[in-house]
Amino acid sequence: KNGKARDEVVTMPIAAVIPGFASGRRLALIDPDLLLAAEIFRENETITTLAEARSLAARTRERRTYSGLRLYARSIDDVDTVRRWLLDKGIATDGRFEEIHLLQRLDRATGLLVAILGILAAGGLLVSLAAAQWSWVERRRGDIGYLRLLGFEPIHITLMPIVQALLTVSGGLATAVALALLLDRVIDRMFAGQLGSIADVSRVGIREVVLVGILVLAAAISASLAASLATRRITPAEALRGVPI
Repeated sequence: KNGKARDEVVTMPIAAVIPGFASGRRLALIDPDLLLAAEIFRENETITTLAEARSLAARTRERRTYSGLRLYARSIDDVDTVRRWLLDKGIATDGRFEEIHLLQRLDRATGLLVAILGILAAGGLLVSLAAAQWSWVERRRGDIGYLRLLGFEPIHITLMPIVQALLTVSGGLATAVALALLLDRVIDRMFAGQLGSIADVSRVGIREVVLVGILVLAAAISASLAASLATRRITPAEALRGVPI
């Protein structure tokens, strides 16, 4: 300040932390009033303290004009909302909106394609799992009859196909999650430095893993319901069929 180094200590509460993937630069988003006061303190030689700069900033804030500003949207999908909000206030905007719209259309088309393929694959797997469980019950009718004959509760026998299906899909789910996390790192390394400040191209979060896990386990239970209900129709007499007397 005026050719001399001065330190001003400002205490600011942390409202939120910017995600690491939001920008490749080191930055902080601070209150506009504090930013204006810091600018006045730096440029106005008659101001000796930051408190004076804050007071002057408060008095002159309404009369100040700016040549431009930069806004950060939470995600690419929020850019158009911010743009319309600024236009409603009479503020013209300049951005790569056509490229953003193209990217959004590409994202929707790719997402739709992946969703269709996922639904078809999931449907095929569910049918395959249901058929396998039904076949297992039919092959084990005699064994299940013996269990009924030995006094096992029907509810315990009914749960056998469900538990078997859950164990089967749990192993597949664990393998899929491990491969997804591995591919997540591979994709980030492949595109590192090619997309400007975007640090993460692919993100596999805990929320996505939990959601997929719940859906997979629910699908496994649904696929094994028919086989599970079929066990209730097996009587202890099934164990005596074919036994020589």
